[in-house]
Amino acid sequence: MNKKEFEKTAERYYRPIFNYCLVRLYVKEAADDCTQEVFLALFRRFDELEKDNIQAWLYRTADNVMRNYRRKFISSDQSDELPDIAVEDEYSVDTPFEGILTEEETAMLTEHYINGYTIAEVAEKRKKAPAAMYKTFQRIKERLLRNVYHRGDSDEKKIS
Repeated sequence: MNKKEFEKTAERYYRPIFNYCLVRLYVKEAADDCTQEVFLALFRRFDELEKDNIQAWLYRTADNVMRNYRRKFISSDQSDELPDIAVEDEYSVDTPFEGILTEEETAMLTEHYINGYTIAEVAEKRKKAPAAMYKTFQRIKERLLRNVYHRGDSDEKKIS
């Protein structure tokens, strides 16, 4: 195994995978456990994996690890220890943003919420002013609230 290449890969993806787990599990300790499990699996299989698809493999592995983690704590007597873990992830990647967000907007949200970039860094990457990017994020959130969370509701409730 090329130890330097593994360390470089782990350094690059550890924070984004942790953020990905945290967004789905809502509990920092659970996200820590799952992230460590993902990188242990990466360590074990690093030489077998195609380096071009490592990011996709990490996210797919994270999904599997989180699914197993939920099963373990929800179906066992230990479920009382972790009451805050969400059983169903209603805000997952399967959320139907198609037709609501552009590809660019989805990419910006991914960079910020999943990959851990600050809004200022997202703005810099797109050669925009940070204030303009903050406003863009605010508009995206408002559009998502209107279109996703109220879709199908006959009597819309205001979210404050």
